[in-house]
Amino acid sequence: MPRLFVALDLPEAVLMAARDAQVGLPEGSRPAPFDALHLTLHFLGEAPETVVYDLAEALQRLPRTPVPLAVQERLVLPNQRRPRVLALALTSSAALTALHAAAGQVIAEAGFALDPRPFRPHVTVARLRDGRPDAVCVWKDAAAPGRSETMGGEAVALVLYESRLTPERAVYVPRVTIPLR
Repeated sequence: MPRLFVALDLPEAVLMAARDAQVGLPEGSRPAPFDALHLTLHFLGEAPETVVYDLAEALQRLPRTPVPLAVQERLVLPNQRRPRVLALALTSSAALTALHAAAGQVIAEAGFALDPRPFRPHVTVARLRDGRPDAVCVWKDAAAPGRSETMGGEAVALVLYESRLTPERAVYVPRVTIPLR
């Protein structure tokens, strides 16, 4: 059964900010591959292949309005004491909040459980196995005002992705791409 998630493809400026944030990563970091950068709206988990078509069709009926995305700051998840993910926090706009809610409704109607945690828009730039809080602080504080990390643009597309796990990394395969422009 495919593992699915719904995400936004990122504008060029946000992709460049993520690439810049991968410079000077703490030792032991695994940078996210450039071709895998995205903003996850909802993780669905495993689903029967028969559901994919219906879900894709329902997602295509969502409004196709511009969704502005802008990098806000560097972020450490779940927190700086137990760092596992290095990310760029993105500002939340009314359009992003509305799309997240609308996609969530479609996903819930298809029988998937939604994550009960608050939506925290971000782009993962690296993962850590044994993150040292002091090294993470250096990375987090390395962002200089005025650099590309303050850039933004409009999301390119809403995508239903399949996540295929390999020994090296997860490979994200688009199952349906819905242009937002």
